[in-house]
Amino acid sequence: NGIGFDVSGDGSTIQDSRALRSTPAPGIGILLGGIDEDEDGRVVRVNRSKIEENMVGIVLNTGPHLLEDNEVRRSLGDGIHILSDGSKVESNSVKQNLGNGLRIEGHLNNITANRSDENTEYGYWVTGIANDLNNNGAGTKSDLGNLKDGYLLQGVGTIVRDNFAEANLGNGFTVDETTSVFKGNDADNNSGIGFDVNGQGNHLDTNVASANGSFEFSVVAGTTEAPGTNRTANGTIAISEWGGHYE
Repeated sequence: NGIGFDVSGDGSTIQDSRALRSTPAPGIGILLGGIDEDEDGRVVRVNRSKIEENMVGIVLNTGPHLLEDNEVRRSLGDGIHILSDGSKVESNSVKQNLGNGLRIEGHLNNITANRSDENTEYGYWVTGIANDLNNNGAGTKSDLGNLKDGYLLQGVGTIVRDNFAEANLGNGFTVDETTSVFKGNDADNNSGIGFDVNGQGNHLDTNVASANGSFEFSVVAGTTEAPGTNRTANGTIAISEWGGHYE
């Protein structure tokens, strides 16, 4: 199929379904659209479904939508591409896609408790504004990391709480813009830098980095911290107002 499921009716549900090998362009396994006419917080719900070997796994337009407990695997491009605003994406397994695990261009989406492993690009690539990432995982163990960074954060005002990045071949977290919250994240055993903070005005609180291939923390001037809370394997660090590298 060009598109496996194309659903935009408010209140629709796709459950216990399969979208497999949609390969003629646009090659989307599940395409979601529509408007939340009854204002209950979601247009289409997709849960407990398997989306495999499509050109793109799931694309979220307009919305908001709800994705929960799905498996998205082996897409030729991105696993989940979020263009919608205000969607909730929770407890999905996104693995072995040849693009990014989750690409988030929309705004104000809630991305919770997902696993994004073994993707060819980034585990999570965020360019939208004020998205909330909490309790997600990017990579695990020595052979299940993404081939680039676990998290590439290029959207202003992102909330980044209690996420982990492990065994990615790039950095654990790359932060290129000012986040709203950056707290309680772990970066372990990544090939690059644990936390590479390039955007000014970030505040780091209770983050932990260990056994990464380069610096544990690399931060630019203008980065602040909650004193005594950010740690490496050598203990707590004290981030200078001028920034620096920390091992």
